[in-house]
Amino acid sequence: MVNGFGLRFSVIPLVVFGTLSAGMLSAQEDARQLFQEGVRLIYQNKDAEALQKFMESIKADPTRDDAYEIWKATDTRMWEYLMGKGGEFEKIARRMQMLASLERKAKVRDQSAIRPLVEAALSDDRDQRRGAVLELMTKYGEFAVPDFIPALADNDNWQKQIYAVFALEQIGRRATLPLIRVLSTKNKTLRQNVALALRHIRDRRALPALKLLSESDKDAGVREIATRAVAEIGGSSVPSAVELYLQYSKRYLNGDTSLLLPDDLSQVVWSFDGEKLIARDVPPEIFPLELAKDAAYGALGINPESEAGVVALARTYIAEKAVVDAIVAHNPDADLKGVKPAVDEMAITVLACGPAALRAAVEANIQAGMAPAAVTAINALADVEDPQNLTGSPLVACLANSDKRIAYACALKLSSMDPNIGEEVRGQIVSVLSRAVLEQAVRIVKYIGKDTKVATSATSSAKGVWVDATASGRVAVADLRQFRNADVVVVDENVSGLLVPDIVDAIKHTNGLENTKIVVVAASKESAEKGWTGVDAVIQGPLTAIALQNKVAEVLEGSSLDAGRARAEKIAVHAAESLARLDTQTYAVANASASLAKACQRKGDIAIYSLQALGRAGTFETAADVAKVLQANLDNEAVAVAAADALGKLMARAGQAPEAFTSALMVIVQNKGNSAKVRAAAAAALGRAKLGTAARAANLDKLRVNAGSTSDEG
Repeated sequence: MVNGFGLRFSVIPLVVFGTLSAGMLSAQEDARQLFQEGVRLIYQNKDAEALQKFMESIKADPTRDDAYEIWKATDTRMWEYLMGKGGEFEKIARRMQMLASLERKAKVRDQSAIRPLVEAALSDDRDQRRGAVLELMTKYGEFAVPDFIPALADNDNWQKQIYAVFALEQIGRRATLPLIRVLSTKNKTLRQNVALALRHIRDRRALPALKLLSESDKDAGVREIATRAVAEIGGSSVPSAVELYLQYSKRYLNGDTSLLLPDDLSQVVWSFDGEKLIARDVPPEIFPLELAKDAAYGALGINPESEAGVVALARTYIAEKAVVDAIVAHNPDADLKGVKPAVDEMAITVLACGPAALRAAVEANIQAGMAPAAVTAINALADVEDPQNLTGSPLVACLANSDKRIAYACALKLSSMDPNIGEEVRGQIVSVLSRAVLEQAVRIVKYIGKDTKVATSATSSAKGVWVDATASGRVAVADLRQFRNADVVVVDENVSGLLVPDIVDAIKHTNGLENTKIVVVAASKESAEKGWTGVDAVIQGPLTAIALQNKVAEVLEGSSLDAGRARAEKIAVHAAESLARLDTQTYAVANASASLAKACQRKGDIAIYSLQALGRAGTFETAADVAKVLQANLDNEAVAVAAADALGKLMARAGQAPEAFTSALMVIVQNKGNSAKVRAAAAAALGRAKLGTAARAANLDKLRVNAGSTSDEG
């Protein structure tokens, strides 16, 4: 059956839908009833009236249970139609599916419960089949697929083949990914029936694999089914399976929610060993990245010469490492189900991609706004890049990147490579490191909306605010789910792609973001405060940088900065260490003197490395700051020794020995309450100072040491 608006349904799914709807309407009300009224209006080609009903359903504030029942009662192809309509239709469909996905229980893998249902779904009793398929669809989903494989491959029972294909069609999108894996089978009958099932399911995620069958399967019958499936699902315009695989790898990597619906997120990925399907557990945060990796390998499997395939593969490995690193940084005790060791191996594997692919990966990640993945790619690139040939390398180009995370990563890596670069680039490295050495804990704000320039202008070191902005709700949600890198999320009420409640739910139900504050920018503050749930504050539009800064400070008042301090201190330590290590003959480290003078007043390694850098290359104007650090840290041996050493070198290089400094050093040396190492460092500083002979003799007289002992003979 083809609806007037082009939406295709088979007769049986409509019957099932009608039966479910009739039973539901008598027992349910409000949001559920309104949504199903909208569905009926769609069938009548009354889209405008249907949209009104859908909007009323959302305004009725459906619970997750409501959404789950709506999801079960609504045919998969209706959801696809609503998604394809775009605009408010798409937003509402996403909202309802998001709520439904939160309500669904964890995937059930009890084969002892699944097998009898599969047997019933393959029986000759129509009612028994329908009931079993419905239960498999609603309770078990993808985990029911393995038990249908024998029937799909049974050459001796064509009726069971038909029943199996029908059942998988009803299970729908959740059957797609395991079925795709089965297409690698050598069994012609099995390939043919799986392709047929995927053709009926019409999930676009199957397009690359079906396109490959249509191009190259040895069996003409399989090629024909696959070709028809590709045409009906909408992939005929793409020139090749390789191109489709590459497109899908990029879309999965970017968290494309039009390809991967909220309900598609799983905690398993599938493989097929030639006989059976095997589920492998993965954290949901990296599930899309595993699909991206499979797609990249799919492209390379067809064309091993594909440079784009190598780049796609490098990006997926890099992204997985970045995501897992972010999870561990947020929660060192996170249960990663054995993923961490595998990701550590990926960090090794990605180096084999080579510098050309990794250069492209850095640039692609920056263009996609994936800063954490870009940083991970920069670190990998530095390990394979030829330091004597950095022409065109993003390691150099990205020193000027406006995202400080990216600029810092490049400067830190270049400073350790002994690269063949010009004076201008060396100056850039010192400049970036001088900023990084002062890195302090900041509040990370993710802004989602149209006023990205206004939002980013709110970034302020003085205010302790750093703003990352994007116009796309989908991109922002994908980034937040993967990297969980925001203290506050600020959302414009007219954000593109998603409804505000979608974004709120995505944040509140992502592990690690439960305490993230959410602020909405709205034309009417009063209406927004009454209308939005789960929101911590509202900014009266239009957005200004000052309003954003003030609201961030308000919602985060009293909250801990511990995580931010740890991030900032790590960067500052590495920057100070790099400045202390740079060759002062080729790098103008002296240009960082002012920053180093401030940094040396901090604690621990930041202070020590900053003092070492000042001792090697600092200007004499910083000597007073160094002397203050020395006096303030006499009980901290490591810092005091570094400060005394730096002060001595500063005086020696400048040819100056102010009495205030030398007198203070003498007091330190003479005070035997100070540690021997601190006293020795102070004495060495005096030794380096260019003192006149008389002054030096006076000091030595005060420090006279006599050997031997005396005794009282009386």
